[in-house]
Formats: sequence, C-alpha cells, structure tokens
Amino acid sequence: MSSDAPVQRADFFSCNGSTREGFLRIIAHVKAKIDYSERYRDDKWEYRHVRLPRQYESMLPSRLITEEECRMLGITQSPGWEHYMIHRPEPWVLLFRRPLEGVATTTTS
Repeated sequence: MSSDAPVQRADFFSCNGSTREGFLRIIAHVKAKIDYSERYRDDKWEYRHVRLPRQYESMLPSRLITEEECRMLGITQSPGWEHYMIHRPEPWVLLFRRPLEGVATTTTS
C-alpha cells in the first residue's frame, strides 16, 4: 500500500537523538564559515543575506525560521532581523530584513 502523503525530512528543529547530535557537530565545525553580506536598503527596509555553508542545507526547514532558531544555527546578528523569504534556488542563503528606524511598517508572514 502506498501513501500519497509528502515525505517529511528531518531538519535541525524537528529531529532529536543521534541525528540532532550530528547536526550539532556540523554546526560547531562550520559556523565560522558563515558569510554575512553588507547591508542594503530601500525606503522602508534594511536588508542583508546570510550565506550558510552547504553543509547546512539538510538542516534547514522548508519554512521561515525565527530569530531564536537562527541563533541555534550559529547565526549571530543584532536583534530585530526577520527571516522574510526563502531563496529556493539556494536554500542555504537566508534573506533577512528589518524596518528602517523611524519608518512604520507592517509585516506579513
């Protein structure tokens, strides 16, 4: 009997045991290779992207991640950055934004 349900892969945030320990070893080994872009902006937002080492690809969920989850992955940036879009061609490139100071914005997720 076959199932038409999509197969869920284990990402860092949904696994435990030896799989999670393996992910933690990868993070400890490669987090120094995380590349942070320069900041760029438009009239409302400041943006940056973070390029993770390719070893992170299997750890990333297919959803946006929270600021706390970013820190768990070894991403360090000042508070307030929002992961706002998944770059499907390169899922290890995370796109972040935060409102410019003094500009009122509303976010949609």
